[in-house]
Amino acid sequence: MPHLGAVVEILEELVIKNGRLLQDQARELPLLPSLPVLELVNSVLQEARGVLSLQDQLKQATDGLRHENLSVRYVTAGELNKVLHSKRKDIDAMLLGEAAQDADVISSLVTALLRGCVEESRTAMSQRLKMACAECLGELGAIDPVKLQVSLLTHIVANLGLSGLGYALFLQIERC
Repeated sequence: MPHLGAVVEILEELVIKNGRLLQDQARELPLLPSLPVLELVNSVLQEARGVLSLQDQLKQATDGLRHENLSVRYVTAGELNKVLHSKRKDIDAMLLGEAAQDADVISSLVTALLRGCVEESRTAMSQRLKMACAECLGELGAIDPVKLQVSLLTHIVANLGLSGLGYALFLQIERC
């Protein structure tokens, strides 16, 4: 990352030195990578955001996966993978539970991840995003299709023209 130093300087200026001004908007900032040079920035953001529930973390990741910037989507997918791995038992409880709110969060997350898998592969970054999203889907594991909003999955196939990896993933979900 050739511009990492400059990016860290800018983030430190925005988040640390002017953190008071960002208090209300801290929750809306996308996830930042867990890099040693960003440790202080991440800790200040974490403090400003407060303790996020797993649902809130997944909602924030879903928003990040929908971000217009490809790099933000890629970083979000990488951080999401870490959350999914570290919170395995809690994720399993959400997947096995009956709460409608959990099902909505998981459905939205799966939709965002599937969209990441059908990203046009014009750049190396978009290829990496596809793989990161596929890894997140793998980390989520098998999900009872009854818990996913079927109309949502039908919408994905119809409107995004799934092909390749995205279509194969959809077929796997359909077979369950």
